[in-house]
Amino acid sequence: MKNHDIFITGAHRSGSSWIGRMIQASGGYLLRDEEIFNSASEVARSPFQEMYTYVCRENEAVYHPYIQALVQKRYDLWGGLRQARTVRDIGRVAKRKLRSIGRRFQGDRPQIFIEPIGLFSTEWFAETFQTPVIVLIRHPAAFVSSLKKLNWGFNFSHLSQQELLMDRHLSRFRGELANPPRRPDLIGMGILQWRIFYSFVKTLQERHPEWIFVRQEDLASNPIDEFRKLFVRLNLPMTPHAEEVIRRHSDPSNPAEFKGGRDASRRNSRETIRLWKERLSPEEVDRVRRETESVWRIFYKEDHWN
Repeated sequence: MKNHDIFITGAHRSGSSWIGRMIQASGGYLLRDEEIFNSASEVARSPFQEMYTYVCRENEAVYHPYIQALVQKRYDLWGGLRQARTVRDIGRVAKRKLRSIGRRFQGDRPQIFIEPIGLFSTEWFAETFQTPVIVLIRHPAAFVSSLKKLNWGFNFSHLSQQELLMDRHLSRFRGELANPPRRPDLIGMGILQWRIFYSFVKTLQERHPEWIFVRQEDLASNPIDEFRKLFVRLNLPMTPHAEEVIRRHSDPSNPAEFKGGRDASRRNSRETIRLWKERLSPEEVDRVRRETESVWRIFYKEDHWN
């Protein structure tokens, strides 16, 4: 049976790149990691101005041609050159064009689209391109601790300025988004992001029971068995090669955190689950737990905080 393209989403810092790479090990897939919805894409002639853009039928005319070209492994050379301002930009444009040509010569290989920042556009993408969907869920303390480690803030105006998104899906957050947490309150910023993203995931889960919703912690705690279940749902073979790749990239001999080197996806996956206990203070853990409780109880149990 011919493999189909797969769309992987969820909040950023949810392990989507690691999981996409493990699925790719089943064979034949071309991995596309955050190439579509990234508003920071350089000289790509991207129509995306906000992170987490909500694409739907009402506004698809703005985005569909660009997304369609990327799905079909095409790149607008002349459009990219018109945006280029430096010799380095021209080099980037040439590199992207050559990469798109190379991909098209690889034939009709199915693709894995890793698009956490395409979360709000998942329904549109899945309907338009008929892709199976995997939505990743990550523990709120793990999510917040990852943002704290990286010192990542968030510009909430990317969400609040999207009227269609606010009216249809985020109206309950309108008051909080009018005056969101700001630096140096990274914990508060992470809490609000997690609540927004996973309230929306709850809606997707209710509307699309045929999609795959999986907790990152389940895959990380028992990689071989859990990926085998995932492969069955995707109608993919758990080949000896795939099993070896999964084992190699989750082995206890790997570091729990990326320490540099060539392969950032090789981790002690079981230990990554507990890193938030080291990064967050007891007071921060208590705050995350209290302020996300209305949402985390949908996906997690009390013992997931132990």
